[in-house]
Amino acid sequence: MAMDFAHAVRQLFNESGLSQAELCRRGNFSRAYVSMLLSGEVGNPKFDRACQIADALGVTLEDFRKLMQDET
Repeated sequence: MAMDFAHAVRQLFNESGLSQAELCRRGNFSRAYVSMLLSGEVGNPKFDRACQIADALGVTLEDFRKLMQDET
């Protein structure tokens, strides 16, 4: 089964070494949004939000794509 975006976010977040507070600051996200993002409550975001998440994590959308594709 393919990894979904939420699981990819969680994995990349865990690998990043960032705190939730730092992810909030980098992405200009609310604490509530980051909590929902990391718990999988946020589905596939629109392109601009996906770019914002990737930037905050210090990765590219290609990194997300590869991670999600490798899990198939």
